Amino acid sequence: MFYSERLRSVVAIRRQVNGRTAPVGSGLFVSLGGRRYLVTCRHVVPNVIIGDDCNGYARGVVVFPGPLCVRLKAKDNQRFIDIPVEIFDSGKKRKWRSFPYEDRPWDVAVFELNESVLSGFDVKWWREDEMLGAEESLAAGEAIRILSHAESSTGESVPEDRDTEMESLERQIWSSDLGGITSNPLYYGASGSLVYRFVKESDQTPEEETRIQAVGIFTGAVPIENAQGGHFHYIQTAAAIIHAERDCLDNIGLSFESE
Repeated sequence: MFYSERLRSVVAIRRQVNGRTAPVGSGLFVSLGGRRYLVTCRHVVPNVIIGDDCNGYARGVVVFPGPLCVRLKAKDNQRFIDIPVEIFDSGKKRKWRSFPYEDRPWDVAVFELNESVLSGFDVKWWREDEMLGAEESLAAGEAIRILSHAESSTGESVPEDRDTEMESLERQIWSSDLGGITSNPLYYGASGSLVYRFVKESDQTPEEETRIQAVGIFTGAVPIENAQGGHFHYIQTAAAIIHAERDCLDNIGLSFESE
């Protein structure tokens, strides 16, 4: 993907509140195996499901909410429209997937999308050959960027770019499985943002546009009680979820299937 196209691959994710939508995070669009997906953080989805009523779920009250929304620009009139992405189907079965194994709790969620529904909108999809490889990781000190919609974003503004770098090996102990630590913790609402880096081809001329590579999905600040860096999962966690036969969450998606 070219640098100029990156803005169309990241979207603001919102939830419905009293007839309006409010921001809960960001997401990115990927294309794998001929299918289209929205990728965000797993913890963003319960924020939509639970909203401001966490106590209701603690009491065992299950409510099936409306969809989360992604705000996209229409190609024909350039207007922004909230497009629903259903969390549950008509039979109240979960329509999104997360980590396949209980001992690998990735903070990543994947929704399969209907390409025909989005064909009229200005969307750019990350292909697998534009992603960091499954066996690759980044070295300490390597420069990367994070592209996200800020907490106050309406979803109609241009996503914000933040420069950062990979933290030292000592601080990588904060990372989870298939994750990494950056020097910038960012802000509330950045969950689900794109982590990317520049890729310079050996034969690239000065006139050619710089290509970029999707590296990961930003998940939030660490440590939570005293933020000193940011955490992301490598982009191949999304591919692993997509390729897995199932995940280990229950039908609601708030706990393990065995609980």
